[in-house]
Amino acid sequence: MHLKKWSLIYPGDGSKPTLAPIYDVLSTVPYIPADAMALSLGAERSFKALAAPRWRAFANRARLPEPAVLKAVVETIALVNEHWWHLPERDVIPARVLERIDEHVKVMTPILNSCAEK
Repeated sequence: MHLKKWSLIYPGDGSKPTLAPIYDVLSTVPYIPADAMALSLGAERSFKALAAPRWRAFANRARLPEPAVLKAVVETIALVNEHWWHLPERDVIPARVLERIDEHVKVMTPILNSCAEK
């Protein structure tokens, strides 16, 4: 999924932004396993570079509170792991595609969870 697909919405009185529902999702990981992200995050396109230092740099450059960004990353990967393994749609995904996505989630989980470390 392109980073540019992440959008904010301002529900209710418009004072508190939240992530918009996901849309236009497409991953090249199952089809091009060595592929990189389409857009860079802090001048880096490698998935494996998405550890805490990269997110800290992103937060600082975007003038966002570092703790909030790191928390969002950790919460997102927790939700992925909470839901991905039990989705009913897994039954209709071709086995090889599912294996590659599963492997990517397993590889990325500890990398992204580095954001939880102090």
